[in-house]
Amino acid sequence: ALQRVPCTVPCRVASRHEAQWRLFPPTPASFVRSFLPLLSTNCGGPLDDNAAEDVTEFAKFLSELSVCAHPFASARPSSIAVAAVLLGFERLGHSEETREAFRAALASNEGDDGSDPATSRFEVDSPEVRACGALLRRVYRLAVPEDPSPF
Repeated sequence: ALQRVPCTVPCRVASRHEAQWRLFPPTPASFVRSFLPLLSTNCGGPLDDNAAEDVTEFAKFLSELSVCAHPFASARPSSIAVAAVLLGFERLGHSEETREAFRAALASNEGDDGSDPATSRFEVDSPEVRACGALLRRVYRLAVPEDPSPF
C-alpha cells in the first residue's frame, strides 16, 4: 500500500537548516563583478572602461573554469577571483603598474561599505591566491590549448 508523506517540504527545510546549508553563496564570478569599479578610471581605477570590461570578462571566464576543477573546492571564492583578475591583467598585456594599482585598491578596502575592516581586506599576495593563480593557469591551458599566447 502507498503511504502519504504529509510534510515533505517542511522536513526538507528543517534538514537544510540543520545541515547549515547556505543557498547562493558568493561565487568567484560575483567577486570578479564586484571588482569592476576598482579597475575602471571612472572610479579611480587604473584602466579605461573598455580595458576594465575586457579584464573582467576574461576573469569571469577563468572563474567559471574553476568550477570544473576539484582543487578549487577548498579555496575561498574571493581568492579565486583575485587570482583571475591578476591573470587577466597578465593575459591582456597590462603593465605591472596596473596590477600594483589593483593590488593597492584591494589592500586598502578597509570597511568602506561599513563592514569590519578585519574581514573586508583581501590578502592579494596570500599563498592561496598564488596557488589559485597557478591552478587557473593550468586549467586555462587545458581548456584553450590552441591559445598561442605565452600566458
